[in-house]
Amino acid sequence: MFIENIEGHSEFIPIDLDFEFLKRLKRNKKYVLNKHPRIRGLLENSEEWLKEVILKIINNSKNEYELVYEHGDFAPWNIKFKNNRFYIFDFEYFIEDGIEFFDFIKYYYQYLKLLENKQIDEIYKFLNKKFKIPKEIFELFVIKEYLQERGEMELKYLRGLSGK
Repeated sequence: MFIENIEGHSEFIPIDLDFEFLKRLKRNKKYVLNKHPRIRGLLENSEEWLKEVILKIINNSKNEYELVYEHGDFAPWNIKFKNNRFYIFDFEYFIEDGIEFFDFIKYYYQYLKLLENKQIDEIYKFLNKKFKIPKEIFELFVIKEYLQERGEMELKYLRGLSGK
C-alpha cells in the first residue's frame, strides 16, 4: 500500500455542495489570463488550431484569476466524508500553478456529463445560471479537458469555437 487507508465513506455528494474548502487552495496571487501560468501551460501543449482559440479567449480578457493548487480531477468519486468533513484524494492530475474555478467546474462537469448525460452547452448554462462562471474560464476548462482526455464531445465544442 502506498498511502494510508482513508477512513470514512464515499457517499453521494450533492450537486449543490458548499465548496468553501476550495478557498484554502488559493495562493494569494492573481494574473490576467494571458499571463496566468496555467493558461500559458495550455498554450504550450496545444496544436496550432487550438492555440488560436486560446489566444482569442485570453487576448480579449482583462479579468484576473487566482493562482491556486488545483486537484485536477475534482469529482464526486474523489471525495470521502467523515465526521462532517470532506477529504479529497486521488491527486493524479494535481497542478501546482492552477487556476481558480477549474476544480469547481470539473466537479459539475463530471457530475452532469457522466451521471446526467448533459452536453457541454447545457453544462455551461447550468454553471452560469447557478454560479455566474465566466464563459472564458469555462471555454479554457473545456480546452484543458480536451487536452487531457481527447474526448469527441470536447473536440466538437472546440471546433465550433474555432470555426473549423
